[in-house]
Amino acid sequence: MKMTKLSVWLEPTLKMNVPEGVTFPKTGNVTVKDENNTEIELAEPIQYDSNARELTAKLKNTLSTDATIVIQFQTKVEDKALGQTYETKVSAAGKDSNFTPIDVSGTANLTVEDYAEPQVQFAGKVQKESEGSWIDTIQANPNDLVNYTIEATLTNDYTVWSNQKIVATIPNNLENITVDKAILRRPHQTDSELPLKLMTESGVQKVVFETSEATNAFTESGSKLILTYTGKISVNVGLNETLVTPVSIEGLNSKGQAIQPIAGNINLAVSEGTLQFTTTSSLDFGVQELISISEKRHAPDKNIEMLVEDTRGTNERWKIMATITQEFTNGTSLLNGGLTFVTDTGSIIELSKTASQVYEKNPASNGTSNLIWDRTKGQGLFLQQKAGMNKIGSYQGELQWTLTDAL
Repeated sequence: MKMTKLSVWLEPTLKMNVPEGVTFPKTGNVTVKDENNTEIELAEPIQYDSNARELTAKLKNTLSTDATIVIQFQTKVEDKALGQTYETKVSAAGKDSNFTPIDVSGTANLTVEDYAEPQVQFAGKVQKESEGSWIDTIQANPNDLVNYTIEATLTNDYTVWSNQKIVATIPNNLENITVDKAILRRPHQTDSELPLKLMTESGVQKVVFETSEATNAFTESGSKLILTYTGKISVNVGLNETLVTPVSIEGLNSKGQAIQPIAGNINLAVSEGTLQFTTTSSLDFGVQELISISEKRHAPDKNIEMLVEDTRGTNERWKIMATITQEFTNGTSLLNGGLTFVTDTGSIIELSKTASQVYEKNPASNGTSNLIWDRTKGQGLFLQQKAGMNKIGSYQGELQWTLTDAL
C-alpha cells in the first residue's frame, strides 16, 4: 500500500484476504514494514481470521506523504492450487486530515503454474563377460554371459514422475536370467536400492520394476532409475540372429494421470562364433650325438601348449591335426628319422606329410580349453632319431597344426 503526495492518513488500518491456494499464515508470522524494510509499530496485535482467511493490521502512528506499507508473510502453495488463479483483495481504512473516513481497496491475482508433464529418456546397453570383467558390446556369441542395463532419466524440472514402472521383455534364446537390482539415483542424494522381479506371463519372461511409494517419486531433472540383470545366450540361437529386448516405461504425473508410455528396444546381434587357437611356435631338440645302431627319442626344450577358444556355442566336436610340411634337412641332407606325437593316453602317432589327428574334444563346450602335453611325462612332440645316414650339422623342419571341426 502506497500513499499519495500531500496527504495524511489517520488511524490507518490494513486488511488483506489470503487466497485459497496457499496456506493461511500462523499467528505471529506476519509483519508490517515500511519502504526501508523496518517494522511499523502497531496499535494492537495483528488479527488472524482463518475462517474468513483475513488479516487485519491497525497501525499506531499517523502516516504522511509517500509512505509505503508492506504486509509480509511466508506461505506455501497447496497442491490443489496447481493450474488455478486466485484473487487477493487488499483494503485500507482510516481518516484523512479532515477526519473524513477513508475506505479504498484493490485486488491482485495469484496464478499458480501447473507442474509440467514429465519428460523421460530411455537408454539401454549390453555388456559381455571377458576374462572376468564386463565390456560394452553390441555383438555376442552363443553361450556368452551378458549383462543388461536399462536407464530411465527424468530430463525436466518442476514436474512429478511417480508410480514408476519399467518392463523389459526377455527375448527367446536368452536364458538363465538373474535379476540384480534397481537403483534410484537423485541429484545430491544417496542412491537407493530397490528389488527387481522376474515374472512369466503367457510363457514369456519379463524383468519388472514398479513402485507406488510417494518417497520414490522423481521431481528433479537428472533423477534416474537404473535396472540391471544378466542372462546367457542359448546355444540354439540362430546364426546371425538379433536378440531384441522391448522395454516399456510408465508412471503417473502430478495429477495422478498416466504419462505417455515410453518404449524402446535393446538390440544384441549374435554371430555364429569362431573356433581358433594359439600354440607353441618353435621347438629345439638340442644337440644330439650320431648313433650307429637302433634309434633314440629326443624330447624338445618345452612342452606343447595350445589355447583353444570356441565361441560357436554349438557344442560340436573339434580336433587337432598335425602335418609335416617340411622334413628335417641339413642343407640337402635329409634326416634319417622323423617326428612322433605321444598323446596323454600314451598312444604314439608317427607324423608325416599326411594330416594325423592328435587330439579330439567331443562333445565340445563353449569357452576356452588350455591343453598342455607334458614332455616330462612322455607326452607331446618328440624327435625320433634313427641310426646311420645322418651327417653332422643343424637340421630344421616345419610342422603345421590345424584346428578343425570337420567330421
